[in-house]
Amino acid sequence: MTNWIRACGLDDIEQEGARRFDHGGRTYAVFRSPDDEVFCTDGLCTHEAVHIADGLVIDYEVECPKHAGAFDYRTGAATRPPPCINLRTYPAKVEGGSVLVAMPIAAVRRLRGPSDLSLTALGQVTGRQASALGQTQITTASR
Repeated sequence: MTNWIRACGLDDIEQEGARRFDHGGRTYAVFRSPDDEVFCTDGLCTHEAVHIADGLVIDYEVECPKHAGAFDYRTGAATRPPPCINLRTYPAKVEGGSVLVAMPIAAVRRLRGPSDLSLTALGQVTGRQASALGQTQITTASR
């Protein structure tokens, strides 16, 4: 079962533009292509955890505003260093003028002690993001 979440209105994103979208304690970036298609990726650069939606968007590429690394937002592929880890992508679509994004089902476990295990619905995170959040163990539920 797919959990579609409204990210924003299509008109909230310029053509060849991006918009930050926060949900469930995570940051995402939603992009509008020159062909009016929509795409969604993780919202933080995999190199330095900077908000990728603040970067320059040209054609199908977004440039990180910190070190000018680049990603193809359609696939998440890192296309120019310094990033060498791809962005995770999520299905996106437009319905009734709204941009909808399919959210993954995942849990991040935070170990506070030998018997204290709490679950936080943060979705899938990279090792660097987990460290920044103080997470020590990551698990992902499969469909």
